[in-house]
Amino acid sequence: MTDPTTVSIEGPATAHTRQALSYVADYNPAIGDCEGGSQPGQVFAYLAELERLASSLGWDFAVAAAHASAQTNAFTSDAWTTSLNTLPADATQGETDQPLTFDNPRAAAAAHMTYLSTFVGGDSVDTLRDAGFTELVPGSDTLAIQRSRNAPARTAADLASGPLDPAKLGDHLAGIRDAADFTNEVETVSDAAAGPTPPLPEIELRPTEAHFTGRSGVGPVAICYHMTWDLNLQNVIRTFQNPDNNKSANFVIARDGTAFQLVHSKNAPWTNGDYKTKDRNTGRWIWNNPREDIPWLKRAVEKAEQGGANLNRYTITYEFIGTPDDPAHEPQYRTAINLSRYFCHVYDISPHRGHQIRHGDINQRNRSYDPGRRFDLARIIEELGGDPTKMTG
Repeated sequence: MTDPTTVSIEGPATAHTRQALSYVADYNPAIGDCEGGSQPGQVFAYLAELERLASSLGWDFAVAAAHASAQTNAFTSDAWTTSLNTLPADATQGETDQPLTFDNPRAAAAAHMTYLSTFVGGDSVDTLRDAGFTELVPGSDTLAIQRSRNAPARTAADLASGPLDPAKLGDHLAGIRDAADFTNEVETVSDAAAGPTPPLPEIELRPTEAHFTGRSGVGPVAICYHMTWDLNLQNVIRTFQNPDNNKSANFVIARDGTAFQLVHSKNAPWTNGDYKTKDRNTGRWIWNNPREDIPWLKRAVEKAEQGGANLNRYTITYEFIGTPDDPAHEPQYRTAINLSRYFCHVYDISPHRGHQIRHGDINQRNRSYDPGRRFDLARIIEELGGDPTKMTG
């Protein structure tokens, strides 16, 4: 446990957004069964904005994130939209004494930082009004955040007032600092996380237990596209819902564009870890020639060979209902593009070709066809704003 009385609030960041998100996922693997509800995308947007604002104020982001995590039990509740900015509405609206509520995660983060900064500065609710808190509304791009520059720097323990125990805050702070930093594991050079979170398409849930829990701090860093080779949607879903079949996917995209989610994006399905295959007769491993011109993939294979994470933990996967003779339809492309916009944003996945991959990139020996030679991956990449020829970045 980190002693919060020894941790200064001010100073450079000692953790980053991806560490905080990784900690939240490990602390509570059940942040919603799938992408709805208290989805990691909303929490990611909240934490990313919190880090940006903390940096602008000269704060250690890890302290602000630990406060948010401790107050919400690692974001297992949606209290980040309310209790993290527990200022009476009459301070800004003159109507009720109910806490302000923000549906937009970036605005909620701004409210949280406004509250914390003025609290640490010893300012009053009147000061909040004077500091421009009334201008802070959902969707606002101009955030008036001020803090008393004459106030002495304080410790993280000063944030642990009321029902929040300092030891609890210290536990969350230590957990966030110690969490695996996704950006140290793989290459992700993208500014996709800027701006509001893109909406998800309509999703129907078909949960399965056929998956790895968590991603071992290494992903997701890419989206992998597959074709089912089976036009029977229900047959595909039944197959993926049976763990004995040792196969699954995050999403199955039906011919009409309906997205069926089987595995949450924070978990890794069993679908494309086959950079090598074990011969059933001889027991020997056969190399499946994974591409070496995709930097993150090459490093991931090298780490897997040394006992590191399974390749499935690096990717979010879609299975398109289709066959080589009857490839993806227009509604399927639209759904995939909308899903990928969302995941590129919330997980900071690059839209370029190196991070939008075919199953055949991992297994060129006997999956080179997947997701089909007529599958228009270049179109998806271009609509995401990426370069279909760029393998790095």
